[in-house]
Amino acid sequence: MLSEAVQLFLKLKGQSDAYELLKSITRGKKVNWPDLIKDLPPKDIKILQNWQTEKYIGLAPQLVEKEITAVRKRINLKRRKT
Repeated sequence: MLSEAVQLFLKLKGQSDAYELLKSITRGKKVNWPDLIKDLPPKDIKILQNWQTEKYIGLAPQLVEKEITAVRKRINLKRRKT
């Protein structure tokens, strides 16, 4: 799950091939967090070593709020028609 976060982190640091790099490391494999970040520069490892899956929620809050709003609109539209 955190491979997406690492990909974004690398892109923000200017690594244009971040997607391809992470894909080659993770696709079809079971990769643990230390293995995922072990080949990064020490400065980046220091930042990323504290990241935890349990704390990473990405865009989930925004996506949930957007869907709740959409569902509420659909429910209200259906109620008005009847």
